[in-house]
Order: sequence, then C-alpha cells, then structure tokens
Amino acid sequence: MPRTLLVLAAVIVLVLAMFGGPALATWIVDWDRRLTMSRRFQVIRVEDGVTLLRAGMRFACIELSTGRPRRLPKEFVEGYGPAVLREH
Repeated sequence: MPRTLLVLAAVIVLVLAMFGGPALATWIVDWDRRLTMSRRFQVIRVEDGVTLLRAGMRFACIELSTGRPRRLPKEFVEGYGPAVLREH
C-alpha cells in the first residue's frame, strides 16, 4: 500500500531578494503521529547568515492508489519522530 505526503497548504514569505549561495533549512514543528504534519522552511544566505525566505507547509498522508487519507506508515512515524522540533 504505497503512501505519500500531500501538501494541504503552503505559506511562503520572501524576506529579501536572493543572490549568492543560499542554504535551505527545514524542520517538522507539529504532527499527530497518525495523518498530518507541519514543516517550516528557511532559506539563508550563506555569506552573511541573513534569512531570505521563510515558509510553512501542512501535509497529510494519502494512499497513492486512491488519493484517500490514510495513517502514516510505521516507517514514516519512526523516521520523522526524532526530527520533530515543537514551536513555542
């Protein structure tokens, strides 16, 4: 039963124009360990550490063959679990 994470919503805020060599950081901030998770993204200019872009996305797990919501497989839970950094 192949599954994937579908983007439900995305918010992207361009803070500054991008030039030079940006680096991407991403982290999980919320998930219910069953169906959904939220991630944050940040693009940083390597030369001076200035944030160029911030973004957030909400995902839901779906079954590829039907497109219906399904529980996160055990492998997803085990893989993503240690990566969760709760927002304050």
